[in-house]
Amino acid sequence: MTKTMGSDLIDLAIFIRHETKPGKPGEGAILVSDDGDPQKAVWLPKSAFEIERKINATTVTMPERLAIEEGLV
Repeated sequence: MTKTMGSDLIDLAIFIRHETKPGKPGEGAILVSDDGDPQKAVWLPKSAFEIERKINATTVTMPERLAIEEGLV
């Protein structure tokens, strides 16, 4: 987890379990977990975060409040 000074946004490394409306930013939702455990996965609306996908990692930038509410931090 990375937090920007003076911001309520944080960066989280996540595992994507499922995605609705693939390829459409801001539409649909993704089912994610912070440790790869499908039992701990939560749905997040795509409109609530920015996502950066790389070959070996996926990072979302989202409000810290949302991450806490969803149990990701």
